[in-house]
Amino acid sequence: MNKPKLPLVLDIETRSDAGLLSTAAGQAILERKIKAPKNYKDQEKIDAYMENAIAEAHDKAALSPLLGKIVCIGVGFPSLPIESGGENAPTISFWDKMDDEAQILSRFTTLWQELSQDLDPVLIGYNNRRFDHPYLTARMARWSLGPKSWPHARDYYRVFDLMEKLGDTGRLDDWLQVFGIGAKSASGSEVKDMAPEDVARYCDEDVRLTMKLFERLSFAIDLGDSATWTNSRIMSIVSSWKVRE
Repeated sequence: MNKPKLPLVLDIETRSDAGLLSTAAGQAILERKIKAPKNYKDQEKIDAYMENAIAEAHDKAALSPLLGKIVCIGVGFPSLPIESGGENAPTISFWDKMDDEAQILSRFTTLWQELSQDLDPVLIGYNNRRFDHPYLTARMARWSLGPKSWPHARDYYRVFDLMEKLGDTGRLDDWLQVFGIGAKSASGSEVKDMAPEDVARYCDEDVRLTMKLFERLSFAIDLGDSATWTNSRIMSIVSSWKVRE
């Protein structure tokens, strides 16, 4: 018998892994593909180019699961809204005051395993098939925390990308504004300068806005048998995790 599906809206926030980048190995990975243009002959010009390129690569390292790390995971439960639009749908944010990625991922995978006992979690996000999902998969592997029931990014029955439903174009914030849903208060590039608790608030905001977009697109997403009949069971799990946030 197939398990009822449970839609989960998921978002992650990342930073560059300063610890790794401070090592010779991390620095070598970062600089491996950085080369000055061949037409640069003046050494001073080459050095200036390399310095700027390396600094830019450091800023972008957060986008790479090889050189970055996860500092927050936000999870929303759009099948449990009290009001239309997911205004009061429960959410959970996994974060750590010391940005301890292993602890964040450990708590998230424990929740995943609890939900997977009776349900079939379905991951929903924006550009999640190309960013959030492979990033999470890589970082869980880094800490040997991958749950057995974790879906492949190309599992189109268990991973839904709202960006794909919208023609693979536009940023999340663009669609939110076009649809009159709202606007993000910041951008992912600003996470590097945020305190951990501010990152958690920003991540939670992203999850709630994505749930609203999901509601608009729910007519184009076939989740099959949903888990509405187990709302009380889900709420019990969610409530227990809210206490541990």
